Amino acid sequence: MAPDSQASSDAAWILIADDDPVLRSTIGKLYTKAGYRVALSDSGPRAVEMVCSNPFDLVLIDLNIPERDGYQTLSEIKKCTPEIPVVILLAVGDVETYEETL
Repeated sequence: MAPDSQASSDAAWILIADDDPVLRSTIGKLYTKAGYRVALSDSGPRAVEMVCSNPFDLVLIDLNIPERDGYQTLSEIKKCTPEIPVVILLAVGDVETYEETL
């Protein structure tokens, strides 16, 4: 998905990668309303493709994104754009998973 047309062209560009369409859309709307440009992805491979071909400022990735998990997606993103900040989204209450992600 292309960036939101209502955001300023100098606004930070954020990629949100999550397989849950409601969550992905909700987070996207919140960032758009805050003035950011937003693009959406529903899979790890698509997120990697998008990041490696576009100058995003930030990436949000669901840990349990399909086709590649958040760890694999993060690793591939960092290979093509090592400087980009990435936030892993966790929807688990498991302390071990949280600590492993850190």
